[in-house]
Formats: sequence, structure tokens, C-alpha cells
Amino acid sequence: MKKYSIFICTRNRTFLLNKALQSISKNTGNKKLIEVLIAVDEDDQDTIFFVKKSKKKFDFLIKEKICKRGKGYRDNPQRLKKLISISSGSFFIYFADDMTINTKNWDINLDKKINTLPEDQLYLLSTRHNQGNKNWPLCQIISKKWYNITKKFANCYETDTELLIIASSVNRYFICKNIRIVHNQISRKDQTFIKGRQLLLDKKIYEGSILTLEGMNNIL
Repeated sequence: MKKYSIFICTRNRTFLLNKALQSISKNTGNKKLIEVLIAVDEDDQDTIFFVKKSKKKFDFLIKEKICKRGKGYRDNPQRLKKLISISSGSFFIYFADDMTINTKNWDINLDKKINTLPEDQLYLLSTRHNQGNKNWPLCQIISKKWYNITKKFANCYETDTELLIIASSVNRYFICKNIRIVHNQISRKDQTFIKGRQLLLDKKIYEGSILTLEGMNNIL
């Protein structure tokens, strides 16, 4: 089996983070071949303390990266790259503190799916989820090899769109239909989401955006 690195960026939501970690613990078949890497703001002491306790509580490897307080969702790509720098998996899985994985032995199912895909490992893979657009890569999975080529990995505004455009244009986007991720809608009502979303929407086009000719040219 492959080794999987699961990335979670979180802030002030230890209740939801605990549910996410519990779902991973409950439904993983081979816990020796997964690691969960968590990015936490340096001023979020409650979450830092919770993560330290979780290392002893859960039966899989947990690593944390303390990050300088940034601007919410727009910082996700930078945070994920910091987590990648301390990861050891051959495949990267984007997760979130308001997600739960509801499929028993999801890692075994994922391994079987990957064994049917191109051996060069250059593709975008995602799971089923409970959001409106069933074909959207809410929970992205890519190989370390493809990350080293594209230098892209996030499930954030525009960045996930770039990977989807790249993968779809070369017929390398796949969905693992026998794994289900559930996005907890309760999180949509808390201040972490509301404030982060507002920062995201305050500016319509960001530097390097795919909505510019230069950005689209860089993707292609």
C-alpha cells in the first residue's frame, strides 16, 4: 500500500477538528501508512494545545506546523506547502477541520483505485462528497510526483480550479466513487468561516489569478 499524507488547515474549531480526527481513526484500515499534518496559527493557543494532546490520543502519526497568522483561505496554498515540506507520504490528501470521512477502510479502497490509474501518477483524484456540485474536487488527492511538477496543491479559491483545468485538459481527472467525504455545514455559521470568506470576497481578482490572461497562460 501507498503512504498517505492528510493535510488540515485549522483555526479555533477544535470541536470540529476532533470529529474529523475521530472519523479518520475510526475508518482507516492501516493506520501505520497514514499521517495527519495540521497547520495552526501561532496565536491560536487552544488549537495548539489540542493538537499536542491529540498526538497521544489518536493511534496514527500527527504532525503540526505553527504558522504566522495570515488572511484565512487565501493563505491555504502557502500553509499546505509548509505541511508538504514535513510530509513523508507518496500521495497528498486535502482534508479540512469541518470534514469527516464516512467510509470504512477508505485507505484500502483508495489504494485499489490508484492501482487502476496511470502508473506515472500524474493526475487529479477526488472522492464523492455532499456538496451541490458532485464533480467538483472538494477533497483533492494528488501524488507527490505531480506536486513536484506543478508546484500546486490546495482546495482554495482559484487554486483548485487551476489543478482541475490542468487535469481535465489532459483527461487526467478521476473520482473515487467508493469513498465518501461529508462536509459539515455547521461550520458555515461560525466566525472562522464568516471572517475568512469575507476576506476572500473583498477582492475580485488576485495576483496570478486564472481570471487574467497572464494567469490563464501560466496554467496552459
